[in-house]
Amino acid sequence: MGPEEPLAGRSAPLSALIDHIPRACSGPASAVLLTGLLTAWAIWQPLAADRQTTDALELAEDGDVDGAIAKARDAADTNPLTSEPLLVEAAISAQAGREAEAEAALEDAVLKFPGDPETWTRLAAFQLGTLGEPADAAETIRGALYLDPHSITARQLFLEARASEREQLNEP
Repeated sequence: MGPEEPLAGRSAPLSALIDHIPRACSGPASAVLLTGLLTAWAIWQPLAADRQTTDALELAEDGDVDGAIAKARDAADTNPLTSEPLLVEAAISAQAGREAEAEAALEDAVLKFPGDPETWTRLAAFQLGTLGEPADAAETIRGALYLDPHSITARQLFLEARASEREQLNEP
């Protein structure tokens, strides 16, 4: 991208935007300009990722699973500070019957966002409901309960996992 090309409507890395700061700016003026650019960038990232996540869901609805997963991964790259694109990728993969890919996306979400009880809850629900692994689900949901001991959803999922685990043990 040369200096004569406009930036409007383009996805450019932050370094490219900074390169377009006029060289004549110095001192306080450049600090204000840089602060403005960083603020705009911080606001734009979540919005762009949200738009990409919505596009991924629409592609999945239209039957383009590979395109939907790619779009969800783009959203995760655009805003690496949220677990939502990974959770959407997992949901799309699960709906398409790609259980291994869905589990990998959920595990990735837990590893990247260990402080978010929702990631633990989603993984445990998948382990219990889709994979039929109540022992793993009971172990996983403990992470969510540690982070949010008052979560009714996590408590209920833990009880369901334990009940299912007991049922499996009692089967002949």
